[in-house]
Amino acid sequence: MATYSKIILIIVTLFCVSSHGYGQISVSSDEKTQFYADYMMGTYLLLDDVDYKSVILNGFRLGMKPGTRIAYQLEYLIGNQDDRAGVTGTTHTANLQIIYYLNDQQGKFSPYLYGGGGFFEFKDFSKDVLGFALNAGMGTEVNFSSKIAALAEFRYINLGPLNLQGTHQIGVLWGIRLKI
Repeated sequence: MATYSKIILIIVTLFCVSSHGYGQISVSSDEKTQFYADYMMGTYLLLDDVDYKSVILNGFRLGMKPGTRIAYQLEYLIGNQDDRAGVTGTTHTANLQIIYYLNDQQGKFSPYLYGGGGFFEFKDFSKDVLGFALNAGMGTEVNFSSKIAALAEFRYINLGPLNLQGTHQIGVLWGIRLKI
């Protein structure tokens, strides 16, 4: 458990240090650092053979976008579901992700690719599992105004480091973004 706490602490520290470093880069007046907060929900389908059933997660993300193409975000999602033995438990995931926007966000749609990883836990089930999981995906931001956008994402999750039977999973998420 202490090892995973150290990994999370290192990831958060690197996020903060890199965020500060980007503030030092010369940025034109129309490319200011933008911060945002998202409310996300969706399902992790858990298609590969694991002891846990699919789960609907919801939670929040905080992010920063220092330019027009790259962004960083910290995400926490939580949900309840049953395992195959019928025991109800909780699934938590906390991720740090880097996003690459495929366009410069001038239009209504802003497609992006992202990747990251973080803490993943199945808790209070008949078999508790926790560890580090990797994810990568693609999505789009649908801009309604300069401050509000909707999000739709497709995600691949690799649960290999958790030592479960199945490692390859997918997720479908949607949400709303408030640009600060």
